[in-house]
Amino acid sequence: MNLDWICHHIATNELNQFMINIERGMLLMIKQMNFYATEDDKVMIADILNNVFGQLFEVPLYKTDVFVFDEKANEQKLYLLVEESRRKDIVYDKSKLYDGTIIEPLDLMRSPVLEHVTSCKNLKGELVEGHFYCCSHDSNFSKKVSKFITKLKKEFRYVKKYRTYISSNIDLSTAKFDCDRIITKEELS
Repeated sequence: MNLDWICHHIATNELNQFMINIERGMLLMIKQMNFYATEDDKVMIADILNNVFGQLFEVPLYKTDVFVFDEKANEQKLYLLVEESRRKDIVYDKSKLYDGTIIEPLDLMRSPVLEHVTSCKNLKGELVEGHFYCCSHDSNFSKKVSKFITKLKKEFRYVKKYRTYISSNIDLSTAKFDCDRIITKEELS
């Protein structure tokens, strides 16, 4: 099975679903926050997540079991998260690959899922930007995501030049950032 083809197939299906929903007049709410954080910030982020959403579970990209989310213990870089009470609302689409294999990818727009990519250091020791992202038709879930992002933003400083947030725990005089970014104290708000 060709992974690139699968990713393209899923992206194409997502785009097609997006276009169908626009034609139907369905409201699509998109929320995103990009940030740089340290290992010490993981606990604070997990606490805010827990405060707003309660118990979260990891949702697999393909239909299998879900797992309790524990960012403090896991080194994974990408999480798809769902509230415990919303696990029943997760939607998977059936797709048939060119070789006849049936797959069931997660429908990110119809599922109340929060995507979380952790900020980390790459092999060169540079900080890599993380993000939280939600694209949903569910207004109640979107409101919770907005509340979470608002609380999280209060713990970070904004860098307008890069439209990203940066942890107060990052020493700008010694920190290296991905994409050859240089962030100075004067750029923070």
